[in-house]
Amino acid sequence: MIDNIPKLIERLRDIRVRHGFRAETLVPDLAFVGLVDDTIDAAEEALHLANGPRPHRAYAMVRVAFEAAQRLLVLATAEDYIHLGTRAWLYYVGKDEILRTGKDSAAAAADYRDQIVQAWSTRYPNAVSVLEIEKETLRKIRRPDNFIGRDLAQAVGDAYATLAKAWNREVPPEVVESTRNAYRALCRDAHACMRLELSSIRIDSDGFVDVVERGRDENEIKAGVSTGLSSSLSEAITSVSFRIARRREANVAAVRYAAAQHAGTVREGFRKDFGLFLIEQGLAGSTQVFTGVVLGHLGILIDGTISSSTPIGIDDQMYLATFDFKGEIARQLLDQIIEAFPNLSVPPYNEKGVTFIELPAPFEATLAATVGYFKHNDGDRFVPLIVTKLAADGNLISKEG
Repeated sequence: MIDNIPKLIERLRDIRVRHGFRAETLVPDLAFVGLVDDTIDAAEEALHLANGPRPHRAYAMVRVAFEAAQRLLVLATAEDYIHLGTRAWLYYVGKDEILRTGKDSAAAAADYRDQIVQAWSTRYPNAVSVLEIEKETLRKIRRPDNFIGRDLAQAVGDAYATLAKAWNREVPPEVVESTRNAYRALCRDAHACMRLELSSIRIDSDGFVDVVERGRDENEIKAGVSTGLSSSLSEAITSVSFRIARRREANVAAVRYAAAQHAGTVREGFRKDFGLFLIEQGLAGSTQVFTGVVLGHLGILIDGTISSSTPIGIDDQMYLATFDFKGEIARQLLDQIIEAFPNLSVPPYNEKGVTFIELPAPFEATLAATVGYFKHNDGDRFVPLIVTKLAADGNLISKEG
C-alpha cells in the first residue's frame, strides 16, 4: 500500500503547478500553495523515515501532512477564499516574524511583507483593506492554534459538506469524529512521550531488573503511515482540484460578462475566434485536448509568454485559435522548438516588448488548454487558450495552469 504514495505525491505536485499563483489572489495563493508544499515535503520525508531504522518516527511527518491537508480543505472550500487566505498568510507570516530576533531581521521581515502586499495591490485594489480586516480578525481569535478561529475538525466537516453539495455526493459518515481520532492517534506518536513498551520484566534476588523491550511491528507501522499519508494526500489533491474548478468557473463567468459588454464584430477576411466559440457553446468550463496543432508563427513577450495563433476547423467552419504558453510550459515549448530547429535565431524585442519568430517549417504539437481572459482591440474580440499540458514523448504532461 505504501508503494502507491509516490504516485499520489506526483499527482499533487502536478496539480500544484497547474494551480500556481494569480496576481488577483497572490496573497491567498501564497498561503494555499505553501500548505500544498508542506504536505508534499512532509509526505516525502515520512516515506524516507518509514524505510529507515526507526520507522515509527515517520508519524511526526504524517501529522504535518495531515494538518496541512486539513487546512487546505478548509481554505479551498471557504465562502470567501480571498479573506480567509489572507488571514492564513498573515497568521503564518506573523508566526515567522515572532521567531526572528534583532532589529535588522525584523526590518527584513517587514520589508518582505510590504513588497508582497504592494505587488498584490497592483492587481487587486482592495488588498490593503482586506489585510487590515484580517489583521483585526486574527487579533480577536481566541484559538491561537490555527488561523480559522474555530475547532479544526468541525471546520473540516463543514468543508466536506461544501464538497458534497458541489459534487452531488454524500458527506462521509462521522467525518468530524474521524478527524479528531486521527489527530489524537498522530499526536501520540508525534509528541515527546514514553515509548518504552515492555515485553517482560525479570527481577533478581538483589533487586536488579532486566527489562526486555517489545519490538514494534514494522509492517504495522508502515501500514499506519501509508493510511495517514494516503488520506492526507488525497484530501490535498481534492482541495487543489476544487480550487482550480472554482477559479475556472469564476473566470468563465468573467469572460462571458466581458464579452457581452464588447459586442464587436469580426472584420471581413478574419476568422471567428475559437475561444469565444467555446464560450458560446458552453464548453469553456473544461480542459480541451488538441492533437496535431500546427504552430508556424510565435510571438514572445518580454514576460516569457509565448503566443501562437492557428486555424481550427469545427463542422465545416474555420476558427482562429490563439494559444498562450506561460511559465514552465513556455520554456518547455521553446526548448522543443530549438531542438527541432537548432539554427533558429531569436530576434531582439521591439519597442512594445515583443519579438516575433517565423519557424522554418510547421511545428506540430499535442496540447491541452483552458479558456484564458477576454481581450479586445480595434473592434476585435478574442479569448486566448492557456496551455496547461504539452506533449512530451507522445504523452501530455502538465506543467503550468
